Amino acid sequence: MIRPKSSLQAFLLLFFYCFLMFMLVSVSGVILGATINFFKMGRWVLECSEILRLIPGALIYTVFATVGIWGLSRLKSYKERKAPGDKEEKS
Repeated sequence: MIRPKSSLQAFLLLFFYCFLMFMLVSVSGVILGATINFFKMGRWVLECSEILRLIPGALIYTVFATVGIWGLSRLKSYKERKAPGDKEEKS
């Protein structure tokens, strides 16, 4: 596991992992669809252009997922830092 040294490195690593996951799921879906078509129609219909067309969609999902996950982690760390101070003030 790669340990990021800064917040930017952590964000870029998260972006890369999300993109890799979305591409893996997308490519496996296209291959599964081509396999189903092969057994139904008897011909293999899978071209490189189909896989290349997945990249823009995976990038869009990656941007939204990465920003959402990063924002939630920032919010969680902010709440954790603020929580001990709140308990002391209430006592």
